[in-house]
Amino acid sequence: MAASSSTTRRLAWAHPLEPMQGAVSFTSRVAALNGRPMPNFLREMGIHPNDIDRGRSPAVRHLAEIAGANAENLVRATPVRSKDEAFTDLCGERLRRLSVHRTYFRYCPMCVADDIATFEGPITARPWLRTEWIVSHVRSCDRHGIILANASPERRRFEAPDFNGTMAEDLGHLDAIRAGCPTVPYSPFQRWLLGRLRGERDASNWLDGLDLYVAIGACEGLGVSALHPPKVKASTLTEADWAAAADEGFAHASGGPAAVEKLLGRLNAVQMQTRGVWAPRDTFGYGYVVLERDPGDTAWDPVRDVLVDFAMREMPLKAGIKVLGRVVERQAVHTIRTAAHASGAHALTVRRLFERENLGADALAAGLMDHRVTVDAERIEATVRELKGALSTPRVQKLTGFPLTWLRAIIADGHLPTVTGSNDREFAKHRFTRQAVDGMLERMFAGAETVAAETDNRVGVMKARRRTGATMSKILEPVFSGTLRWKGLLAGAKGLDALLVDVGEVLPLVRNEERGDGITLLDILEFLPGIGRDSPKALLACGLLRSEMQFNPEARRMVPVITRESAERFRAAYVTLGELCQRTGMHHKQVRKRLREAGVSEAMTPENHRCFAYDRERASHTLCPKSNSVPDTRTKA
Repeated sequence: MAASSSTTRRLAWAHPLEPMQGAVSFTSRVAALNGRPMPNFLREMGIHPNDIDRGRSPAVRHLAEIAGANAENLVRATPVRSKDEAFTDLCGERLRRLSVHRTYFRYCPMCVADDIATFEGPITARPWLRTEWIVSHVRSCDRHGIILANASPERRRFEAPDFNGTMAEDLGHLDAIRAGCPTVPYSPFQRWLLGRLRGERDASNWLDGLDLYVAIGACEGLGVSALHPPKVKASTLTEADWAAAADEGFAHASGGPAAVEKLLGRLNAVQMQTRGVWAPRDTFGYGYVVLERDPGDTAWDPVRDVLVDFAMREMPLKAGIKVLGRVVERQAVHTIRTAAHASGAHALTVRRLFERENLGADALAAGLMDHRVTVDAERIEATVRELKGALSTPRVQKLTGFPLTWLRAIIADGHLPTVTGSNDREFAKHRFTRQAVDGMLERMFAGAETVAAETDNRVGVMKARRRTGATMSKILEPVFSGTLRWKGLLAGAKGLDALLVDVGEVLPLVRNEERGDGITLLDILEFLPGIGRDSPKALLACGLLRSEMQFNPEARRMVPVITRESAERFRAAYVTLGELCQRTGMHHKQVRKRLREAGVSEAMTPENHRCFAYDRERASHTLCPKSNSVPDTRTKA
């Protein structure tokens, strides 16, 4: 406390202006020091109370002059409403209107106790209101680590609250008030915010390149999104929740766009595991809500751009929609569902395409639903485009005249490519481009001679197949490969019905295939005595036998058979109970009893394999110890 010595009309008693002390605090403290109620003091000094409440510069400068304070520092620390009253300017920074309290304040009881112990004069005039105590985003005392206590000053219309007058009622209860203020951890967000208000900036901190209200909103919005579900109601969050959210958001946002994108990626990954809508608002939650509040405010653009760029790059957003005012020009990510919608194909068709092409493998392995399995849109852009006008199998049958079985044959043999690469699936829902169908027909009739009618040897391919006994693949292979010297085009006919071949030329080409050495499902019963009719299928299912397709001259087609190699391997490793009974002449109960007594357990049981079988070497040693083998009375197959 010092007396003024100026020759101008100044107050006799005034505390020095403290760092970042605003006009409301300075007025209240000076009035208390001079023993006058704050409103009366202002009027006696010729200052309208509302001018101090509104932070009008002439009144604040006049107050500084009569109290001997630095006018520039006092004006800087005094909040001033913008013309549209949407913002408040404070300490050279811009804050949202509701971010600065005008009708009440919070304070730290320990700081007030320190003021009482530090300053002189009347006790009620010693405390002073720190500017950060009226900023809503400052929730604790950075010096003492406790939550700020709430004060409820008497509010008079058009007048600022009287800090020292209000504190006069609490000075005798500071210890009790302190006991009611929980301790809180150090807050990096608040330390940064106070630094900004003091005029400190760090070039390496991305937030210091933004307007303060934008930086604060980004920290709190991203923090809420990081700590709470996307549909959390902001009204349900406590002061502790907001404080934690601000620190969490600051930890991400201070690192710049790359750190923010890392958080967005984490939120996006969480949303992928859900079943609901997959869109920016539902994924980024409150952080997205904050960014869409003021679409015309360009100060938010640096933060918006980070979220929008990430969403357009990593989320299945349809071209033409808007994200925070920006139009999605090109879809960058497809899901099975969006790809199906864009192409007109069934979702199951697209899902099988993903499986064949190893797209979205991790999501498919995790069993995610169609609207959560993603792929880079560029990888399937051509396929989606082709599927839009693709032809179905029935449509191709009408255009080409191919029966379904013949059509499946040329698809499997690669003569007619499908849009989705489903050539190897016999019963898939194939789709074809018109160019592929036209190209197939062009190759089929390449070099064909137009004729008026069939002759004895020059007949349609269906008739030629019956006369030669060839498979569909065999009869069509020389047609598409161009190895035939003669092909005919029947006048007046279309598609497959118009194709003629020379039986004499085709016959030696299609009957040069040897019989395979595979064993049919019927013959395997003789090759492996003791197994039942249901056993081969069970043994195939568990991998003990292997099957493949081989040509059968009698059937004149490819038929499924059991490979001889797998059958012989099985016979060398295992012996069935039926075979043991045949060779030993014993009843099956006797055979099983002797094997159990010798500790030889079943390698196969009817429950899983539809037969009893044992390790051949152990069973042979048990039943025929002298020869160490079971007598083989079978004729060689």
